[in-house]
Amino acid sequence: MNKIELGDMAKDKLTGFTGYVGARFIKAFSVARFRLDPVKLKDDGSVQASNWFDETVLEVVEKQFIKPEPPVQHTFQLLDKVKDSVTNFSGSIIGFIEHANGCVTAIVVPAELKDGKPQDESDLPVQQLVLVVPNAVPQEKTFTGGPRVSQSIHGR
Repeated sequence: MNKIELGDMAKDKLTGFTGYVGARFIKAFSVARFRLDPVKLKDDGSVQASNWFDETVLEVVEKQFIKPEPPVQHTFQLLDKVKDSVTNFSGSIIGFIEHANGCVTAIVVPAELKDGKPQDESDLPVQQLVLVVPNAVPQEKTFTGGPRVSQSIHGR
């Protein structure tokens, strides 16, 4: 399988849907996803919808069908805690979407629950983000052996 890149023409092996790769979505703890943008209109002359696919179901039909713009440069990493300089929205970066036009957006999700449920994520341009804490993932406590207090429900 050829490496899939922005601007390539690709096809979904399951449905046959074909389009050029208009965006790449890299998400923490997940497989890469690609947005295929169709190049043909529907029979009635309207624009077809773009669709997202997992990397594993795509095959490259033509390399460099379009020439993508270089992505906006940034130094953010997955799981960095950031703050939006415009709205003050803050959270951790769980993904990036790189678009063929060079735009890069970060998918930011707040760490706090709202009414006991996770809050919605926001797609924010990387240019307006400020780094708060690099790689801000809470680390699990590891035990190195030796005596410790048991958390037994039986009180022993």
